[in-house]
Amino acid sequence: MASISASSSSVIPSRSRPSRSWRPSSLGGSLSPSRVRVTMCILSAHFHMAILVDQALIRHRGKLWCHMVAESVEELHHFAGRLGLKREWFQHRTLYPHYDLTASVRRKALALGAVESDKRRVVECSKRLRQQLNEAARAGAAT
Repeated sequence: MASISASSSSVIPSRSRPSRSWRPSSLGGSLSPSRVRVTMCILSAHFHMAILVDQALIRHRGKLWCHMVAESVEELHHFAGRLGLKREWFQHRTLYPHYDLTASVRRKALALGAVESDKRRVVECSKRLRQQLNEAARAGAAT
């Protein structure tokens, strides 16, 4: 049975009160980028929205590059738009569809909630993107 607290004018079961760790006053004012990133990772996992960036930083044309994929093409384009990427930069004609990100854009993506992931998960996600693109192409050809 929940304990009863009568510290205020109303009687509230203690179980229904938010825990101290989730009260705004416990956040200490502003959130650090790492705390925001952890929170977004938890939310991404909870809502099954995953924007993934790989850990490979490949040197090309004097810059370091990596790849960004998502669970769906729509999510990927939406997130890319938030990063300021143009849709025509989407690498859809490759075996594994993705956006290429420079190291600085990768940091911005992580700050906005993208999840750093290993190569295996990025490739799995990219294969699903390829399936979605193929299904959309077949549906478009059928009409």
